[in-house]
Amino acid sequence: MYAIDIKTTILLLALGNALIASFFVVCRSWQEFPARYVWGRVAQAAGWILFFHRPVLPLFLWYVAGNGLLIVGWILEVLAILAIERRNPRLERVYVLIAVLGLGSLLLNFSLDASYNVMNLSISVLLVAIFCIPAYMLTFGRESSSFTRAVGFFYLLYCLINVVRAIYVVHTDNVSVMVGNLMHSVVFLGLFALLIFGSVGYMLLLREKTELELLHAARTDDLTGLFNRRAFFSHAQLAMGFASRSWSPVSFLMLDVDHFKQLNDQFGHPAGDAALRALARTVEVCIRPQDVFGRLGGEEFGLLLVCPTDNALMVAERIREQVERLKVVELPGAAMTVSIGVASLQAVEGWDVEQLMQEADRQLYQAKLRGRNQVVATRLLH
Repeated sequence: MYAIDIKTTILLLALGNALIASFFVVCRSWQEFPARYVWGRVAQAAGWILFFHRPVLPLFLWYVAGNGLLIVGWILEVLAILAIERRNPRLERVYVLIAVLGLGSLLLNFSLDASYNVMNLSISVLLVAIFCIPAYMLTFGRESSSFTRAVGFFYLLYCLINVVRAIYVVHTDNVSVMVGNLMHSVVFLGLFALLIFGSVGYMLLLREKTELELLHAARTDDLTGLFNRRAFFSHAQLAMGFASRSWSPVSFLMLDVDHFKQLNDQFGHPAGDAALRALARTVEVCIRPQDVFGRLGGEEFGLLLVCPTDNALMVAERIREQVERLKVVELPGAAMTVSIGVASLQAVEGWDVEQLMQEADRQLYQAKLRGRNQVVATRLLH
């Protein structure tokens, strides 16, 4: 009464996977061709085609080869989605193990001439093993967006369907998957929904990833990976707003590499770039995650701290000392030092980042005049 035509659904799954793979091949709007996802869809299409022709094919072809292609296709699909989300690359080893165990179970069932229920149980367990990882990571991941959680929830729902199916086949008579009962209908409708929703989800996740990468590129300095000037001022102004509301003191540190032009002329621009990257990493070690640090241009860097003035001076001195000790491979025999100007505010009201930076820049100029490689500070009451 509630059954669907399983054979027609299998044909639609084969055609659907082939069409989706073709779409990604023809549509070249992606920054990187999603080869893993496309091959996953091709493998699934081939597996469903073999499954569709099961009446005229030997058991090995439609069961072992057909299901083997489906397992490989599902795994490639999952890995492609997890790659967008930059999840743990070690998961590839986990999925290699799942693939080996899955193919091994297919061969074992074939050699033992297992019953339909055992075959169905094996596939249900494999589907849960394949989809439970993206279901958990996308649904409950701390960095997951709302849409990512929706994709993960759908995988989670399909895992639950297969758990129910596994329990069902253990407690029912030996029935082929081609028999269109309610349980099998739900499973195949779930696969068809997974085909449609998973494909749309993958395309939207790709788009979301591209937008995030563009946003990151727009606010990141290519050389150091720090905030660029525009992003630095934006985040620094937000930090000053927070300091104003909480009546917290702030300090602006202006850092400039001493004699950077001479270093560039002596060792070359690639060495100068390496020195700036090394300086950025050194400063990052000296500050907190909530501190705002960016490259303002050339060899100048800005750092905004929301903390007591004495703490900011300690941070500035620590940075100066750490940079002085820094050994840059690309600058053999040369020492790199920085001059730092510090402008501290006890009350932020009435000030903006530009004004505070100008004060810090004046102190930086004084540090240069006094011989470089030192910290010069001023405290502004208002």
